[in-house]
Amino acid sequence: MRNSHQFFAAAFVDGAFAGYVISTVHAPDSRELDWLMVDPAFHGNGVADALMSAGVDWLGRDRPMWLNVLQHNRRAIRFYEKHDFAIDPDARTEHLIPHFIMRRRPKVV
Repeated sequence: MRNSHQFFAAAFVDGAFAGYVISTVHAPDSRELDWLMVDPAFHGNGVADALMSAGVDWLGRDRPMWLNVLQHNRRAIRFYEKHDFAIDPDARTEHLIPHFIMRRRPKVV
């Protein structure tokens, strides 16, 4: 996929498709981790961590970014928190199914 505003990476384990990540730069100050999907057969073996790292690296570790997550998906929320995302209590979405917006602040070194 060629698009200067969007990044796609797929993960394969022993030739089997394991998951993918899509990251999007909507504007210089609006960077979204759009999708991070991992086949449940590959949960817990580092695929999600590798995809997260690829997506965050492309967006810029030193830049703020955000994502949407279903409010009932506690496993995903814990995973994103592990990767320095936090629920934005002031953000609202208009999704039919309730979502949280989670934001990742750049780390100051």
